[in-house]
Amino acid sequence: CDKNLGVGLYEWIDGDKVESPSADDIDATLHFVARMKEFSSDDDAGLLGTASEACFSFDDLQDQITNRYGKLLAVAATEQALENFLNEQFDPHFRGLSTAAFERLSGHPDLRSVDPRYRCLSASDFGFHNTLRRADGNLVFVDFEYFGWDDPVKLVCDFILHPGMDIST
Repeated sequence: CDKNLGVGLYEWIDGDKVESPSADDIDATLHFVARMKEFSSDDDAGLLGTASEACFSFDDLQDQITNRYGKLLAVAATEQALENFLNEQFDPHFRGLSTAAFERLSGHPDLRSVDPRYRCLSASDFGFHNTLRRADGNLVFVDFEYFGWDDPVKLVCDFILHPGMDIST
């Protein structure tokens, strides 16, 4: 790794896709997250940036959803069913939920953002879709291009709700 040049050389990892995660795989994942939490308190960790699409506040989350909504609307110009769904179902529901959440949070300003001491390092695009199983059964977590500081609740949600995940077993 050369920090000045911003490059790194990595090894090939021989492994297979994790098709059906087991309880041991969940344990290995929790151990990995715990290790990231440990690294969060390292002095050099403060030099790291935020994770891709990190959300530290209600406003961040609302902005992220609004941004994605705008991108979908641009595509919807040629997809009538998508446009109808976005305008008739998603938008009114999102506005209602946003208003209700804002009203509930208005009496609790301390809950409007995640205090930096509770943030954690996150792979952001973290899940079994970015995990390889070695021949010995051990897991290797890969793809850290979105890595950085994030809300630990978002880390959990990103893991569980990612479209590439199936942890129903």
